[in-house]
Amino acid sequence: SVYITEHSKGIEGLITSEEINRMANDLYFQHNVKFAKKVKEMFDCEFYIPFDIKKMKVGEDFIWASDDGLSSIQNICIYSLPYVSEKMFTKGPYIALRDTIMKRNIPGGKAGQWMQTNAEFVKTKNISVNGKFAMEARGLWEMRNDAMGGPFVSHSRLDEKNNRVIVVEGFVYAPDKMKRTMIRRLEAALYTLETPSEEENIKEENGKN
Repeated sequence: SVYITEHSKGIEGLITSEEINRMANDLYFQHNVKFAKKVKEMFDCEFYIPFDIKKMKVGEDFIWASDDGLSSIQNICIYSLPYVSEKMFTKGPYIALRDTIMKRNIPGGKAGQWMQTNAEFVKTKNISVNGKFAMEARGLWEMRNDAMGGPFVSHSRLDEKNNRVIVVEGFVYAPDKMKRTMIRRLEAALYTLETPSEEENIKEENGKN
């Protein structure tokens, strides 16, 4: 199960820990199995996303999944970076790293277009997920040289075992639609991430019992 000790106001309203827990726990029983297997293969992590988010693109230490909807698009991605310093869990370096990763992996439909972060609207805070530190980021993404854009939410987590940072993110493109429910659904998925370090701790605890 997923336990959240702290939460904050979302992009379009207050997201309660009870709602997030319920939706995240539901994902353990019904999720995109193909995506989960790929995440396990590439990152050695457990991570569950809604089963209807099926279209998948794999990059270098990066997976992007989308429902590829007609009027709105829900997306989730996971990527990893070598851990360098604690500054990776602060706003400025996070945005710079995100922009580098997204430019490489999520291009637009034309030359000179790629996803980037609207730095003016990004808010970060430290939260606890399953008793472990995570940095939550919320803000707006935009497609460079295009009108596309929308909200995103992400968690940055430290995998001590492999000395790396794992980032999971949900982002939405839904012009003229209420996005709160969509973002809430994607955010719930972020709480299902279990790093190899967490899995080892669980095994150790079980061994003591």
